[in-house]
Amino acid sequence: MASGHFSRKQIAEFREAFELIDKDKNGYISGSELGTLFASLGRLLSAVEQKHMLEKVDKDGDGRIDFQEFLIMMNETSNQEAIAELKAAFKTFDEDGNGYICRTELKEVMKKMGDKLTEEEIDRMIRQADLDKDGQVNYEEFAFMMLGNK
Repeated sequence: MASGHFSRKQIAEFREAFELIDKDKNGYISGSELGTLFASLGRLLSAVEQKHMLEKVDKDGDGRIDFQEFLIMMNETSNQEAIAELKAAFKTFDEDGNGYICRTELKEVMKKMGDKLTEEEIDRMIRQADLDKDGQVNYEEFAFMMLGNK
C-alpha cells in the first residue's frame, strides 16, 4: 500500500488535494479532471498526453484514478524529486562536469560552503564513498553514500 510511505498528516493533505481535483465528487479523478489539474498548474495536456498519464497511473485499468492510485502517483513524484535533488547536488561537487568528484573538487566545494576540511578529512570522505577504489566518486557512489544504503 502506497500510504505506508507517508505520515497521517501527509495522507490527510493528499486526501484534501484529491477531493479538490475530483470535481464531480465521485471518488475518482478522470482524464478530464487530470487535464484540469495540469492546466491549473500552467501545463496544458493534449488528449493523448492525458490518456497516457491516466494509463500510467491507473493501476487497475478502470480508466480513472482512485485515492490509492493517487497516493502511488504522489510517491513516485516525490521519488523523482529526490532523484533530481541528488543529481543537482552531485553536479555541485562535480565542478568540471566529467562525472566524477575528485578530492580537489570536494575540497573546493566544501570550502565554498564554509567547511574548511583538513587533507585527512578530505581523503577519508573520498575513501568512504569510493566503492570502486579509483580515487574519485562517481554518481552511483555519491547516491549510495547520500541515501545511506537504502
